[in-house]
Amino acid sequence: MAYCPKCGVEVENKKCPLCSYVIKQDIHRVPFSHAVELDKKIVHFSSKEKKSIYNASTIFFAILISSICLTADNFFDKTITWAIYPIIVVTTIALITGVSLYVKGVLKILGILLLFLLMLFLLDIYIPVTNFFMMISLPISSITTVISFLVVYIIKKSKRKGANIPGYILLGITVLTLSIDMIIQNFIGGEFRITWSLITTVTLIPISLFLLYIHYIFSQRVDLNKVFHT
Repeated sequence: MAYCPKCGVEVENKKCPLCSYVIKQDIHRVPFSHAVELDKKIVHFSSKEKKSIYNASTIFFAILISSICLTADNFFDKTITWAIYPIIVVTTIALITGVSLYVKGVLKILGILLLFLLMLFLLDIYIPVTNFFMMISLPISSITTVISFLVVYIIKKSKRKGANIPGYILLGITVLTLSIDMIIQNFIGGEFRITWSLITTVTLIPISLFLLYIHYIFSQRVDLNKVFHT
């Protein structure tokens, strides 16, 4: 008794009467069973196709989330209120995904930054806080971008890379926290003051200087490979 390996129906010839599967084996000599394996076709996507799938998926979920929020907001509040915030965020995420996939180099970074600033600006319009974008969002985003570019530029220009990389990163974080602290204090109290960032500065500066000392001075005098047996 022979069976179709695809659907399990009893067959008498080389074509299944139920699913029309063409049987490659000789049913008169080799009995069929469900253990017969079918040919597996593996689909390979190109890089362009993968990007299109990722981008389309992000857009789909952004539209889905926006639709759910709009429906819920309109159903419970009979108007559009809080749904604006998630819509702005998911739309920005979808746009940033597109830029990340299809734009390269410096333009990618600038595009992501501009989209992020646009998101903050739109949120500022709907959040009842005076000048939040101009006094908080824009300065912090700008300083973060400048410091990040400087740190990356210095690291790339370094001939020898080692302990100097975390040292430069910690210096950048120190300057960033000081800047954020002063911006926030100016927004709250109307003056530039250093408060909580003093703690991070006192903590990170010695570590950063120590790492730079090891990389540029100590390593020139002592063979670290022998010290650490590497």
